[in-house]
Formats: sequence, structure tokens, C-alpha cells
Amino acid sequence: MRPAALLLVTLLVAAGCAGGSGGDASDDGAPTTAAASASTASTTSPPTTVPDVGCPEPVDGQPADAGPFAVGRQVVNYVDPSRRTEPPASSGRPPTAGRVLPVVLLYPAVGDPAAAVSDGATAAPGRFPMVVYSHGVFSSGLERQEALSRWVSAGYVVVAPTFPLSSRPSLDVTDLPNQPADVEFVAETFRSDVQQPDHPLHDRVLTDCLALAGHSLGGATTLAAAFDPCCGSSEPTAVVDIAGVAVNVTPGASFADADPLPTLIVHGVRDAVVPYAQSETAFAELPGARWFVTITEGQHSSMFDPPEVEVLTASVVAFLDAQLKGAPAALEALPATIDASGLATLQVAPAS
Repeated sequence: MRPAALLLVTLLVAAGCAGGSGGDASDDGAPTTAAASASTASTTSPPTTVPDVGCPEPVDGQPADAGPFAVGRQVVNYVDPSRRTEPPASSGRPPTAGRVLPVVLLYPAVGDPAAAVSDGATAAPGRFPMVVYSHGVFSSGLERQEALSRWVSAGYVVVAPTFPLSSRPSLDVTDLPNQPADVEFVAETFRSDVQQPDHPLHDRVLTDCLALAGHSLGGATTLAAAFDPCCGSSEPTAVVDIAGVAVNVTPGASFADADPLPTLIVHGVRDAVVPYAQSETAFAELPGARWFVTITEGQHSSMFDPPEVEVLTASVVAFLDAQLKGAPAALEALPATIDASGLATLQVAPAS
């Protein structure tokens, strides 16, 4: 077994990853099947080069397109024909051609910000940065939508794939080394798709203004996609690691040798699935500027539920506003917000 996968098996499977939402029995929340009402499409074409549309220039005060917005949703299927899906031999399932990646697109939409997520809603006017969110083991891109919708309402397009083997019901953490390439394929395919004039999000996405985010195994996927020598073609501007495992998928690689990227880390002290020490390691070793939000009584997934979701939302939106919308004042106000919550503390470290 590959070293990265072995570590995750030890941390996740031995801890017991079945059932529950806010507590530590599972990596992610309750199962969610594909929404029957969601629109679907299939994309198998390889990504093409897209125009350079960077992040906005720095601004004073409130960033542009800050919302709140209603939230629209589309569900699509991306298929990477260049790679195989190879379940572990112990599963008894044969390898299959291609990597099939159902993807949930959440985007700022026209309508009442207080309304529920609306399938196929008209995209709101504006140009919005994009976030590729990686789910945890035993989960899917359809989960955590309530929390992710808060980011969308603040003016971000969230692209959330479902990985073929670590999603329900497989529980195959050994597929981790393949997931960073899934993230890159999804990011590039989405960037290409929205260049098409008939795409619902055409001219609504800042395609070269990208953050990578993920929870648990998805946090490990995100860190690898951003910092591991294996990866990096998606060229993110910023990284959000939520209770992730600090592990490189390339043997012998070190975070300290990677190009610096600003990174937000969020983790609960009482996490019994992925030890809090994993985020302490990431905070110590990552080369870019780091913000570390410690939820003092937090468990593995409790930051997605009230009241801790308020801390997660405030932290992520302030970080993204500063890094992707050129609004540094958002992060300057974050320490006071964290202190006022009574639920968390904040550490900040400059780029090393």
C-alpha cells in the first residue's frame, strides 16, 4: 500500500467512518443521492486553453459582487478518458476505463438570498471567483451544500466533484493519490465549459481566480493538488484545508519545498478521526502565509453545523475575499470576529 494511503487508512478507518454528521464517527455527513430535480449534463472532452481572467485588483473596503445572493445549482458529469478507475483488489470489482466525476455546480443566482438552493436558476450578474471543493471519504459532492451555499451567497462559484472510489459506498481511501488529478481535470474542464456561449455560467466566472478547498480526505486531496510535486497544473491562488491530513502523495516530498500559497486551515481540537496535530503540522510546514482557525470544542465535522458553521463561514469568506477579491480588510477584521464567537481562536503566520 502506498505510504499516503496507509496513513489515511490508519487515521480514518481505524477511527471508524460510518454514520453521523457533526460528531466524529464519520468523515462526512449523512448520505445524499443525486438530486432528482437537478439538471444533468455530460462532458467527456478534454479541457482546452482558456483566456487568462485573473483575480480583481486590490480594493478598499467591501469587495465587488459580495452578495448576499440566491444560490443556483446544476449537476453535470465530467469523464476523464485518459485515466482508469482501479478499485483495490480486495473489493472484487474490476478496473474500468475513465474516471467518472459527477460534479455539483453551485453559483450566485438571481432571486431571494433566503430561498432554498434552486436547480437551474439564472446566474446573477457579475464575475465570480471559483472554488473547487473536495469531499471527505464516504461522502460526495452533493453533501455539505448548506455550508457551501454560504460561500456561494457571498459571491463564489463552488465546483464540487464526487470522487469515484472514496465516495459512498466504496470507502476506498487508497485512491487518494489519484484525486489531485481529478481536481485538476474538473477545474480545467469547468474553465473550458464556461467559455461556451450557451453555458449557463458563460461570462460569470473569473476562470483564472481559483481556490482549492476540502474537508478531511478532501483536505488531503486539496493540499496535494496545491503543494505536492505530483500536481499543481490547476494553479490555485489560495487554499482552504478543513480538518485535512497533512500528507504528500509523492514519496519523499515536503510541503516546505513547494511554491508558497496563502492557506486557511480550520480544525477542531476534539477531532477523533483526523487528529488536530495534522493541522498543526500543516500550519508549521506550509511555505505560504497561513491562517489557522482552531475550534476549541470542535469535532471532525462539527464546523459544518450550527453554531460552528458561523465561524467556518466567516473565516472562509474573509479569507477568500482577501485572496480572490482583493479585499484585505476582510481578513483584518477576522480576529475580532473569531474572538466574539467564543468558539475558536486564530493564529497567523507570514510566508516562510
